[in-house]
Amino acid sequence: MNLCIDAGAVENAHRERGIGRCTYELLRALTREMVAERALDVQYLSRFSVLTVGAAAARHAPRSAVSAWTATHGRLPYQLTERWKPVETRVLLAREVAATGADVFLATDPQAVAISRRFRTVALLYDLIPLRFPAEYLPRSAPLRRASFAMQCRAIRQASRLIAISEATRRDAVELLGIPASNVEVVPLAVDAGVFQPPSPAQVAQVLALYGIDRSYFFYVGGFDARKNVAMMVEAFLSLASRTDAILAVAGEPGRLGTRLRLRFEGSPYADRIRWLGYVPEADLPALYGGALALVYPSVYEGFGLPVLEAMSCGAPVVAARISSLPEVAGEAALYSDPDSADQLAAAMTRIAAEPALRDELRSRGVTRARRFSWAETARRVLDVCTRVGHGGGR
Repeated sequence: MNLCIDAGAVENAHRERGIGRCTYELLRALTREMVAERALDVQYLSRFSVLTVGAAAARHAPRSAVSAWTATHGRLPYQLTERWKPVETRVLLAREVAATGADVFLATDPQAVAISRRFRTVALLYDLIPLRFPAEYLPRSAPLRRASFAMQCRAIRQASRLIAISEATRRDAVELLGIPASNVEVVPLAVDAGVFQPPSPAQVAQVLALYGIDRSYFFYVGGFDARKNVAMMVEAFLSLASRTDAILAVAGEPGRLGTRLRLRFEGSPYADRIRWLGYVPEADLPALYGGALALVYPSVYEGFGLPVLEAMSCGAPVVAARISSLPEVAGEAALYSDPDSADQLAAAMTRIAAEPALRDELRSRGVTRARRFSWAETARRVLDVCTRVGHGGGR
């Protein structure tokens, strides 16, 4: 069976985060043994030149059985106008996949779900957040974005099988897109265990000195979209700041939303106890996780919630919102709060700061739970779905 995998997401400017990172780790986890056991002939579809992909092969799939790399010779650059995306996906991308002789196409990018009678499509579905929060992500003032997303959803509905990264995403596919539950399988993500592991005290001390963190701290890393609930987290921290010496360290590329949020709290009491770290490279995250009183992750909606798994892998206690996919990831290894209640979040953070035994218990539970997730298992399960679909096990 010929399997064509879209590797384009590892070639864009955000390859170290989000979809690009997930695609990278998935490809890296594939082994010759996995491919041989399923009698697969694997090819990778690139967005750029043959030379670029050939040079990247050793990084992206060092142990995979790669029969060929198929490129689009510059016709499918990553950043496209909203007008061009539907043409890219429906015409050019589908033609390139068919040219590989693929029986099954694994679409790793939701904006590039190619559909054709010449092959079956298995699509990874990360989330449907724009449909949950249309006012923020699909405003009426952005008709091209709305039209493009509508076409994206149409292609997702036409896929032979969907692989959702969480039960929460699977429920959304059923509820919001009307896809039969039997046509959506759940395969959770993972983190790089070689990177995200409990740091040594020396590593923690070195990284904290780099960021000027000289006392106990709560930690947040992520975006500043409204659904991330960072404003509520800051309010919760300010309400308890008089009762603890801890600070709140906030990491993430600020952009316009983050800058606006920072300005909002500049005049607040204890505003000097909030450290805005900006972008933090991945190499520094294990120490920042491991040295924290807790990762605070109050997001009101997540397709998966990788920072929670990263934090647990590094031995950090987790305080999270009890909503969407976060309980799936953290299980009994987190302290939960209502995502709409700053008082509940402040109470949970206060407990974390005041109870060393609770922190130790959550650390132990988190490390144990994190071991349940691995990219090798994710890769095996994704290949199993593709194999079944290729042998007639899909629409």
